[in-house]
Amino acid sequence: MNRSLCSLAFAFWLLAPSVNAQAGPPPMPAPARPLPAPPAVAAPSVPAPSVGALRAPGAPIPQRLGAPIAPHPHLLVVSAAFMPGAGPGAARATEALAELGRAFGYQVSQVGAPGGQFGAAMSPAEIHELVGRWGASIGLYASLAGAPGAYRVQLLMIHADQRPALSPTVNSAADEFGEQFEAALGAALPDHSTRASASSSNDASDREYSLWRLAARSESAIGVGAGSFYNHLLEARLDRRFSFSISAGASVAYVNLKDRSGRGGNLLPQLQFEKRIGLDDARRFEIPFRVSSGYLPQNGPVMRGGLGLDFALSDSVDVVVDLAGMLWLIRSHTVSSVNLGIELGFAL
Repeated sequence: MNRSLCSLAFAFWLLAPSVNAQAGPPPMPAPARPLPAPPAVAAPSVPAPSVGALRAPGAPIPQRLGAPIAPHPHLLVVSAAFMPGAGPGAARATEALAELGRAFGYQVSQVGAPGGQFGAAMSPAEIHELVGRWGASIGLYASLAGAPGAYRVQLLMIHADQRPALSPTVNSAADEFGEQFEAALGAALPDHSTRASASSSNDASDREYSLWRLAARSESAIGVGAGSFYNHLLEARLDRRFSFSISAGASVAYVNLKDRSGRGGNLLPQLQFEKRIGLDDARRFEIPFRVSSGYLPQNGPVMRGGLGLDFALSDSVDVVVDLAGMLWLIRSHTVSSVNLGIELGFAL
């Protein structure tokens, strides 16, 4: 009896591993390491975790046909790859690309290159896949070769909408990466920054102008022709500007003039029309053409026309020097003068 029990126990002990081995399904092979998921909202300039393996062999590349560029589009900067011995300055290339993206008004995200900085250079297809996975509009990548202080940089710019890749080459020292990269990519990387509007603001047609201008003026009138005389005008004028070129104004001038008793004073109200021609895009120098007409009490009407040169001292202050001809209709006869004036204007 004891011998039978011992035999059964020994047989059970031999069969136990087989029973345990069949308790569950066979183990599945470990899956390939997937690409890390980008953050839901990629914060600008916050480095992302390393990408790791790009894709399994034969995996399709995501397509992003017709992806529009947003007002503040997303730019993905992939860490640059460089050869061992290139020197510490080579790591500057990645940050230079990120700074360039920020300067151009992009929301910038940075992602580590697969295999680290010393890994093999990435292909356009690999960059395009990262651009699609991160939901970016453009991807930038650089691979460096050469010795410290004399780098040869191959840049790679990939668009999400599958436009042809741009791949310029730059020869530069590390401290010149920013300037060299901007020169190489500036024509192809759309500028969404405020500096684009700032540069176009040099065109006066795109700038705002002050509707009102107050001017203080001193003018000498020297008689010519049959009679000789000297009159002096001190004038205050308010102009309404309708554009950078066209304005109209009303003024009152105190006139010290020659009269029968010697010298006398009078007030001369006038209306003026002005047309300006800019001599440069910023309109710092202009030529104003002016025509005005008024009435001198107890004497008669006056008319004046001339041109000058305007110097802008600042955005709100300018100086005008002009030369004009003036007709004075004094009772039954008309006299003329050549007027030289200087004017200080204030934008309101």
